[in-house]
Amino acid sequence: MTATRFWTTPVALVLLVARSTSVAGDWLFQMALVWLVLELTGSSQAVSLTGIAEAIPVVLVGLLGGHWLDRGGRLRLLAWLDLLRAVLVALPVLLYSLGQLSFWHLVVLSVLMTAANLLFTPGMQSTLPALVPKEHLTRAHGLIDVTERVGRISGPGLAGVLSALMPVAGFFLVDSATFVVSAGAFLLLSLWARRAGTDAKVERKGPQPSRVQQLAAGFAFVREQAVIGRIILVRSLNNFAWAAYLVATPLLVAHSYGQAVGAWGLLVAAYAVGQLIGGMCASRVSSFKVPPLVLLSGGWLFTAFGFVVLGLSGTVWVGCLGLLLGGLGGPLAHVSTDGYLAANTPTELQGRVFSLQYMTLKLVQMLGLALAGVLCAYLAAGSVLVLAGALMTLVSVTSLLFPIRRSTKEEVLT
Repeated sequence: MTATRFWTTPVALVLLVARSTSVAGDWLFQMALVWLVLELTGSSQAVSLTGIAEAIPVVLVGLLGGHWLDRGGRLRLLAWLDLLRAVLVALPVLLYSLGQLSFWHLVVLSVLMTAANLLFTPGMQSTLPALVPKEHLTRAHGLIDVTERVGRISGPGLAGVLSALMPVAGFFLVDSATFVVSAGAFLLLSLWARRAGTDAKVERKGPQPSRVQQLAAGFAFVREQAVIGRIILVRSLNNFAWAAYLVATPLLVAHSYGQAVGAWGLLVAAYAVGQLIGGMCASRVSSFKVPPLVLLSGGWLFTAFGFVVLGLSGTVWVGCLGLLLGGLGGPLAHVSTDGYLAANTPTELQGRVFSLQYMTLKLVQMLGLALAGVLCAYLAAGSVLVLAGALMTLVSVTSLLFPIRRSTKEEVLT
């Protein structure tokens, strides 16, 4: 079965709709979390602290998560994680209605949601090889990426509408409903996959290596694969710079534009439109056999340009134009590299490798959030975004100028 035929089956279409709905809810959650922190504290450092606190579960869950995912039954695990997240994001609504919601409640919520996401995101990525033939993995990742971009458009757009109908805390309740929809989709897909025998729990016979040994095997594989190691390094350094977007953009809206959460939603939606267009192009570009690291660096250069335009903008509409252009780069960078990782990683190591990548990205993002919070206390939000774009440019150009070569034949791989 080709990837295209798979994603047009009834159950798969339900999954795609559910993923778009769930991602829309994720952005409602992210926007509500940051805006409520700003309302409760008025501090950019508090926004950064909320993100930094997410580092608490990153190492523990990130390391052990890959082991759990590689045991099989991933689709059922994803369904349970969605139900757990549905309950978690509904709790702030209750606290808000009782007048008891505080900054520290939001910090704890952020930590718990990060722990669940550390299992869900790599679980979603590592499930695709069991559903799609190896030669179509890049296309499958591209289709998933497009559905997520649709969610990133509808989520902020919905935020603009909901902000006129309910307090920002109510966004959490809508997000909870999207997780329920997503959980139902994964349960349906799990039943389909179990009948096909592609999502069975792995039964291992004989003595098994310890969890430490299994984790070490994942690290050793990445260390031995030069291209995969470079992919994780370049993505991590750029993710460090990208973290400024999460802190500086709402401050830019509130202080430089003098606008409310609806204007922020417009910027996020423009970014997502660019990502949607980039996602539609990503699979076609990868079919030209462009090396994944070239696409990775080139994509981040688009994002860097968008950040610079946003930082220098004086109006929402100019900022939207910058993020529209910057959004093109994300899918070009990530669809090809995710497809490369999935196609070149043994099935038994998929969960650990994707978890290692996600854990690394989250850790450096926490560091980026910390630095962005400090910089925003002394510099204008626009200046911080320009600096972030400059760092992305430096990392991406350096990767292009120093390609990886085989040690034996000195053959350029990237």
